[in-house]
Amino acid sequence: MNLLEVLILINSGLSSNDKSSLLIYHSCDQSVPAGAIPYGTGFPKLPWYCPLCKKSVDNYAELSFDITVETLDLEVGAIVQENKD
Repeated sequence: MNLLEVLILINSGLSSNDKSSLLIYHSCDQSVPAGAIPYGTGFPKLPWYCPLCKKSVDNYAELSFDITVETLDLEVGAIVQENKD
């Protein structure tokens, strides 16, 4: 999912910032996220501690990022009823 898709979901009310996360990957193991922070809070502050290799990271070049979004549970009937009024 790219940034534009995340913004569309949030702006259309299908997700919210508190349901979205910035996943943090460290070069010690790119196959599993080493951490996550709420989307919209920016990048992690350096130095950042990697819980996988237990090392301090002082350079963003050692990190990569991805975004995860959870859609909100919406009742379709409630939306249809709201639009009829």
